[in-house]
Amino acid sequence: MAGDFESVLGGLYEAAVVRELWPQALQRFAELNNSRGALLTRGDRNHEGLLCSPGLNSTVAQFFEQDWHYRDLRTERCLPLVGIGFIADQHIISSDERATSAYYDGFARSAGVPWFTSAGIVRADGVCLAMSLQRSEAEGSFTRTEIARLNRMHGRLCEVLALGYRMSAERDSAMLRGLELVDRAAFLLDRRGSVQDMNTAAAELLDDVVTVRDRQLQAVDPCGRTVFSDWIQRSLPPGDPTGERRVIRLRDLDSRPWLAQAMPIAGKANDVFATGAVIVILSPAHAACGPTREMLAAAFGLTPTEARVAEQIAGGASVDEAAVTLSMTRNAVRFHLKSILPKADTPRQSTFVAAAAALVAR
Repeated sequence: MAGDFESVLGGLYEAAVVRELWPQALQRFAELNNSRGALLTRGDRNHEGLLCSPGLNSTVAQFFEQDWHYRDLRTERCLPLVGIGFIADQHIISSDERATSAYYDGFARSAGVPWFTSAGIVRADGVCLAMSLQRSEAEGSFTRTEIARLNRMHGRLCEVLALGYRMSAERDSAMLRGLELVDRAAFLLDRRGSVQDMNTAAAELLDDVVTVRDRQLQAVDPCGRTVFSDWIQRSLPPGDPTGERRVIRLRDLDSRPWLAQAMPIAGKANDVFATGAVIVILSPAHAACGPTREMLAAAFGLTPTEARVAEQIAGGASVDEAAVTLSMTRNAVRFHLKSILPKADTPRQSTFVAAAAALVAR
């Protein structure tokens, strides 16, 4: 058993460094503890981006599809205790309550995970990371002996969670450095809009284009401050599924125009350890030479009217702003935009802006 434990633990440490290894590492941890599966969650993220062993994929899908992440009794009861060691069902809910609980009856039993145990860490910044084991009815509840054995692993498992979080922070920093290599000033925001990090190019714009107050990014232009703050909030998860308003105009202290673009962090980069949720990129509109309507028409096969609309959108204008500039109705702009996107082979307005910008970079 000791050899098995060291081998499984080594796999968990490797997974903390190489995120693609997590599913198999969690599966081995679950098998070591006679469990159906294992998963990682984060208390302040409503479980978004959680990592699990392959055997729990259908369970996790049911959990979200039926909105149990809004009614997660286990997490609600466990969070205040997660740092002290492994907590099981019997520690947080009575047998009578469990028999009548909507969570257990509607999800845990029907999904085949009526028993669990969980432990984790609460960082100084308030982030809670937890690892849990899930058992079927046949595998039964976790006994005192099993909980005691898991608690002997607790310190090492906490090291794994801390390492995973630290590696994620390093990856976020690498993204910011990469953007700086292509002359992009970038700020990393968490799910609450707090500034987590920035690259050197972004730091050089502080107090000229934007400023940071109480870890919140603000426009220096008083006239645009409220609009910019509202835009930041709309850019945070879950955000706008249409992709509109991913770009907004700002002005610096000399009244020169700038563009701010919000790039949500998605996919594997947005797993349970991720420190950031959105990257805000600032670029000088006064220095940029955006694609002309002639360039857009030639590149994407647009009609003259579509090219006029595309020029406005590529320059960072919203649908409403384009409508005012072009003396069109909002619906007319949206109608032409629906024709433009498939011609540019882009699914959303935000991706069209990027595709248009790439024309200038060629």
